Amino acid sequence: MKQRPLPKTVTPLADELLSGWLTRLAVANHCEVDELLAHIGVDKRQVAMLDFDVEVDATTAEKISIAARVAAETVQSLAKAYPVDAGVATSCGALPPGGTPVFRCWDM
Repeated sequence: MKQRPLPKTVTPLADELLSGWLTRLAVANHCEVDELLAHIGVDKRQVAMLDFDVEVDATTAEKISIAARVAAETVQSLAKAYPVDAGVATSCGALPPGGTPVFRCWDM
């Protein structure tokens, strides 16, 4: 079955996380995020991991981009990690032993 765009779309905001944008997209289309992803053929178990993956795979990005009428590169850019200064991470206890912290948040 050929995938078609959703009736309504929303433009991603600057520094918005993929999950936040998908939530707004679902609200605009009067459904839940898992229903939206099921409709476009993305496994709903991936929803929880979308903000933790450094990149969204090309197939998933393409499915979301067709439905939302945005470029696949835009979808992938919403899932990029933002590295945080190690000094800040250490002071708040977020630096794992011997690891490099990666937080997903809006730039402040």
